[in-house]
Amino acid sequence: MDGDAPGYINTATRYSDYSQMQLGSIQNLAVVRLNYRKRHLACFNAHWSDKIGDALLTLLRESGKLSSILAQAAVGGTLTLYDALARGIVEISKMTTEYAADAKGLLGHILNFVGKPSVKVVDITYKFVKDLLVLMLNKLNTLVRAAIPAVGIYM
Repeated sequence: MDGDAPGYINTATRYSDYSQMQLGSIQNLAVVRLNYRKRHLACFNAHWSDKIGDALLTLLRESGKLSSILAQAAVGGTLTLYDALARGIVEISKMTTEYAADAKGLLGHILNFVGKPSVKVVDITYKFVKDLLVLMLNKLNTLVRAAIPAVGIYM
């Protein structure tokens, strides 16, 4: 917690309040871009889950869409968040060719992650992105539900 290590006390005292701490944590996330041509490397595991999450946050943060999507998430539920993410990714893909490539790479990796490597990203549409995000959520929920009995937690 304290001492010379960058523990909680040393890290937390850098910020004047919780909102500054949250802003600092969002700005210090890893910058990850996923190349569509390398999508076959992705598989369903914790490493790729983290990498896909970091790539999504990178795309949202660099395009300026992160704060608006976080605001929508605070107001709505999970499905509203996925609606906002889908709309945001589509909008971002139309902003610049670089963002379009980043969005396509992200979606291609998600397809491999959820076990759909033969599906190609051709058009980045709201329906396609939303369906893919829901598919990813369902795949992750299946994994969580399978793990619950293994740790002795019952719902």
